[in-house]
Amino acid sequence: MSLSLDGHEIDRLPNHQVATLVLYELGGDVVRQDSEDVAARCFALAPRRFCWKKYPKYPSLDTARVALSDAKKAEKGRLVSGGIKEKWILTPSGVTWCKDHLQGVGSAVLSGTSRLTDQQVQAIKRLRRHRLFQDWKSGADPPSQELVAETMRLLPDAPVGVLRRRLEDLLSAARSAELDDAEGFLQWLMETLSTAS
Repeated sequence: MSLSLDGHEIDRLPNHQVATLVLYELGGDVVRQDSEDVAARCFALAPRRFCWKKYPKYPSLDTARVALSDAKKAEKGRLVSGGIKEKWILTPSGVTWCKDHLQGVGSAVLSGTSRLTDQQVQAIKRLRRHRLFQDWKSGADPPSQELVAETMRLLPDAPVGVLRRRLEDLLSAARSAELDDAEGFLQWLMETLSTAS
């Protein structure tokens, strides 16, 4: 289950609202908080959105700072005040907004697509649009190895080991994000490889 905020998943919130809620969770309603602490928690909740582009294993301080700076703007509700030097704190309207929208940030369980990298999210979206996805849903037999390779954007004669690794990696991501349909489809594709040499 993703972080629930009035029925919306955290994935649907803009970055400035995520950063505002994180600031509240960290105690930013009463004590100024460092950008680094906000960045680390934003990354924990939504790693694909708050990471370095080139090195997605690391939280992006710049992304969190931009989100907090956006939350300062009048058109965004002036939810926070502060900055890099004076640290960040919620404004009274920010505290009210958080209380109105918050349901259990402190006990949030990270799941859903927020667990995935952008590349994984895009790969799963492509899988769901692939013509073989409809075959799987209708109960067809597993496809040929060549079609599985095509589905994974590999050449038809890709080595079985390469294909298996690609499928296993994406299967793990789908399971971690609790995307049952993608997981079932990937397992169906894996059946083809169980008979391959």
